[in-house]
Amino acid sequence: MSTSAAEVARAEAPAAGLARALPAQVGLAVAAVGVLVVVALVMRFVTLGERAIHHDESLHALFSYRFAEGKGYQHDPLMHGPLQFHFVALSQKILGADDATTRVPAAVFGAMLVATPLLMRRHFGTAGVVFAALGLAFSPSLLYYTRFAREDPYVLVATAVLAFSIWRYREEGGMRWLVAIAIAIAAEFATKETAYLFMAVFLLYVNGALTGVLLDRLGVEGGARVARGLLLFPVAWLVAATWPMSGERFGGGERPREVDLMVVLGTLTLPFLAAAFQLPLHLVGIELEGQSERVVGGLLVSAMIVASGEIGVWWDWRRWAVLAAVMYGITILLFTTFFTNPVGFAGAFWTQLDYWLAQQAVQRGEQPLYYYAFMVPQYEAMALVPAVIGGAVLLRRGHRLPKLLVWWVTGTFIALSMAGEKMPWLTVHLALPLAILAGYALGKGFEAARAGGGNLLRPRLIPVALGMALLFVYAVRTGTAVSYAHPDTPIEPLIYTQTSADIPAIARQLEALAAERGGKDRLTIIVDSSESMSWPWAWYLRDFPNTSYVERIDEETLPPGAILLLWDGTLRGHAALRDRAVTIEEYRHRWWFPEEGYRSWTPRNLVGRAADGSLFGDLVSFIANRESAEYLGTLEGVALFPEDPPALTMPTTGVSYGR
Repeated sequence: MSTSAAEVARAEAPAAGLARALPAQVGLAVAAVGVLVVVALVMRFVTLGERAIHHDESLHALFSYRFAEGKGYQHDPLMHGPLQFHFVALSQKILGADDATTRVPAAVFGAMLVATPLLMRRHFGTAGVVFAALGLAFSPSLLYYTRFAREDPYVLVATAVLAFSIWRYREEGGMRWLVAIAIAIAAEFATKETAYLFMAVFLLYVNGALTGVLLDRLGVEGGARVARGLLLFPVAWLVAATWPMSGERFGGGERPREVDLMVVLGTLTLPFLAAAFQLPLHLVGIELEGQSERVVGGLLVSAMIVASGEIGVWWDWRRWAVLAAVMYGITILLFTTFFTNPVGFAGAFWTQLDYWLAQQAVQRGEQPLYYYAFMVPQYEAMALVPAVIGGAVLLRRGHRLPKLLVWWVTGTFIALSMAGEKMPWLTVHLALPLAILAGYALGKGFEAARAGGGNLLRPRLIPVALGMALLFVYAVRTGTAVSYAHPDTPIEPLIYTQTSADIPAIARQLEALAAERGGKDRLTIIVDSSESMSWPWAWYLRDFPNTSYVERIDEETLPPGAILLLWDGTLRGHAALRDRAVTIEEYRHRWWFPEEGYRSWTPRNLVGRAADGSLFGDLVSFIANRESAEYLGTLEGVALFPEDPPALTMPTTGVSYGR
């Protein structure tokens, strides 16, 4: 049957129209997100150095400073992976070393995160991309902790790239997405041990997706699909690993992309899991230490590398060689500090997981199981509400992409809640997928409204728009308060514990006094290291060569004319030290949010307080006013000067310190 030229033209018209419209839509998305990235940069850079440096930040800052000064760097799992130290050292080297430049890389990555939804513009649409970027830019927890010298901003970008690359490869194929996955995996493990949790989340997703594909190939439908799926899910990964042999049992033919993803994710992750083989040994009472740990650890790491290589070569040796070179190249260069620290190789594939597993029993923070259920609604309501509602609607309609996004949120929530250490900065790893899911859902809703006649002023849409506007205002108010109004004062749980503004003020006194005397080497400073008071003093006094950190004060051997920075409890035990000082200044070293309230929650008291209305009233009062500074826990310090120092100048924060 012949086809006329007119019929061909009519058939090709929609495709031609789409081809013309797509560049315009892409250009609009890029332009809108570009504006949001600039806004995000401004929000993250303004007053970046005014908040006192946190205890953890000071560790990262000082060791990066030594690295920048040419004194080298060695990976220590206590301070997580090496990626942050390379970026911070570079920033300090180029821009100089201070609180602000230490935070510059985190701020830059925070702005980069806002651009990551562009990787999904084909699947999100312009509206979805813009809504997602908007959520990432204005999320209160993301704003606060991307102005913070921690590892999390780097992890966030790597996790977003990993998630989006998994989806793009599953839908479209293409080696570039596998390379992006290899880079993201290397960056995750070179940054923070949360990589183990997030890799588990995505491996489970791919394993589930592969299970569905294998059931389709077997032609399993209806009620039998659930039963067969439950049997197949635990071994789907094994089918992928042995596909050249097992593929024929599932219809043969072209290899599913889910097999590729399972092999790539699995083989590139496997070498990092070697230390986990200690867990069954622990169960039977065998502990690896010293030489035995080095020997067994070396054998296990080698075995994991060889096993992953054999599977990868069996899968596709050309592609796997490229991906392995990318992942191992990045990992080894960073952990060995460009081959200046060969022991760092063990840090990558053994030490970091070995240390992290041991720390799970410590449970720093001692937070309850429901900690993130308490944190997320306070700070991420703008994303939480549309993510929950929109995700449920889209799942019910059978959309595929929401399955990944909903599992990303759910799996991360479960993983972080079950982990031994729960901290407020980890809230950002829930804020990320929530913002992405919310953006996707809002974008689909916007597109559906336009497709339904273009009338965006329908009554049902107006309440939705007003509701989102109110949530946006709440997010801006909350983010502004925590990041700019009282960033040094932990009157809300997101800040948790924080160095007070007193410390940089006293550091400025010491700088001024050193200038009066003709140099920092003219001052002798003794810092009391009890109660972890060495930090952040070690950062602020990094250029004072005659500074000592002591656990016990010996009054008889103190150098004459020394400036003493003590815990007030130490001074109470050495009252005679007061006679050595001309000026004594009390200061607040660090303070923390009072957590007794929410930690005491139980189902019974929550139900009772909800019934009498006190719970709702307390929540509204707290959201509106936060905690009073006079109820904060504090560690008090005392500065003893042998002469009158320059006047103490405290920053203006607008917050009462409760003194």
